[in-house]
Amino acid sequence: GDNIEPVSWQRINAHIQKEAKGNIGSKIHWLAYAASILIIGSLSLWWYKHASYKESMVVEYAEIINPEGEQSKILLPDSSVIYLAGGSKIKYRKNFSGNKRSVSLDGEAFFDVKHHKKPFVIQSGEIATVVLGTSFNIRAFASDHKVIVTVNTGKVGVMNTIGGKNHLIKYLTPNEQIEINTITGLYTFDAANATDVSAWIKNHFVFYDVPIHEVMASLEHRYGVRIEFIDSGIGNSRVTEKFKNMPLNNVM
Repeated sequence: GDNIEPVSWQRINAHIQKEAKGNIGSKIHWLAYAASILIIGSLSLWWYKHASYKESMVVEYAEIINPEGEQSKILLPDSSVIYLAGGSKIKYRKNFSGNKRSVSLDGEAFFDVKHHKKPFVIQSGEIATVVLGTSFNIRAFASDHKVIVTVNTGKVGVMNTIGGKNHLIKYLTPNEQIEINTITGLYTFDAANATDVSAWIKNHFVFYDVPIHEVMASLEHRYGVRIEFIDSGIGNSRVTEKFKNMPLNNVM
């Protein structure tokens, strides 16, 4: 009212302003607290979803390594079968997640692949063998610097990776074989008896006009021994031989 002294009014006004600021400050403080809870909650939810997504995206691999002299039969997640030779190894995604059934091979293996809409891809260095469902043999020891693919049944595509892109080299049908030099990229294509090539899975070896050093390499992988030539020149001599489930002494 009019009877309130100016000083008293100033004090009352100051008090009101203080209370108002206090209320606004409390509201702002509460809103900030609520916002922080919302942000923390959102971040927690995001982290949980992100972590769960990343966990679901983690790729697990199976790796099988055979020492020299030991071969094995492997059943894959799609019921395909791999016969893996001695001194060889394969690696593949468990459950074959992704848009293809991918296997990496260093060594020799015979594949009996179940037909499926997902392509089955065997990667041996820069060389990829692609199928849907078929049986074939691959010899691809990295130390040999060559990949040999021989088809028993079905149709197989053999590709080379150049500059990060896959390029088709050739399609193979039963009893056809391709040998690719992984250093030069050059290849030879010929007919072959696919049953003889893959006979090693039954402990049989059939060699037609093959250099002796290649025969000895196969025996090393099969029997787990080291064979040395006294005369290095003899390794290039060519032989034709059949060994049917024989002990090493008889073979030698």
